[in-house]
Amino acid sequence: MDFDDRAELLAADPDVYYVTDHYAGYNAVLVRLSRINSNVLQDLLGMAHKFVTRNAAPRSPARKHRKVSSRK
Repeated sequence: MDFDDRAELLAADPDVYYVTDHYAGYNAVLVRLSRINSNVLQDLLGMAHKFVTRNAAPRSPARKHRKVSSRK
């Protein structure tokens, strides 16, 4: 998520959302799962998905997955 969204979450509910020094420079927020309800978590994951995929190149629906063969 972007830093503005993260700052809003941290300010709105610091008992649920937090950031450690390690993640301070990253576009991420940590969540105390024991303190978040499933609907809010679902919304947060939706926000994360949109953030990650908004600049991703579109994938062709005709593109098939290749099987990776293991060589011994």
